[in-house]
Amino acid sequence: MANPKRKLEGRHPCPKCGKSRKFFCYTCYVPISELEGVLPVVKLPIKIDIIKHKHEIDGKSTAGHAAILARDDVSIYTYPDIPDYSTENVVLIFPSQHAISISQLVDKENYDSIINSNNLTLEELPRGVNRSTLMKTALKCNKAITYLESE
Repeated sequence: MANPKRKLEGRHPCPKCGKSRKFFCYTCYVPISELEGVLPVVKLPIKIDIIKHKHEIDGKSTAGHAAILARDDVSIYTYPDIPDYSTENVVLIFPSQHAISISQLVDKENYDSIINSNNLTLEELPRGVNRSTLMKTALKCNKAITYLESE
């Protein structure tokens, strides 16, 4: 099958809000009608909530791509309008120069060092870990949050 995106010319109305869009609506997170059923749908092993900065420009954000391709597993929120995560097992993933990678997070040795750090001061905690996210349930976690920082 030829790539249907190559045949699309111009812009098309969003099926939800009616705004003019090229391939998908970055406000409603849906593909234009001409691409509905054509784009792949991805099933992720976890649920992901993306929390965008309130000044992040929707049309420039790549968060919408995830919401369209994995629509059952990705939700997008704009800070400060976010769900209450206090009753869930949550891993907060935040990009920074000092953050540990996901593979490091679930690495058994690193996980054990995090679990065994209950009595440490904040300064003594392993790099990339803080008291509010000690990851005691990281391996059992069923939801992750990705916080995308907008410069």
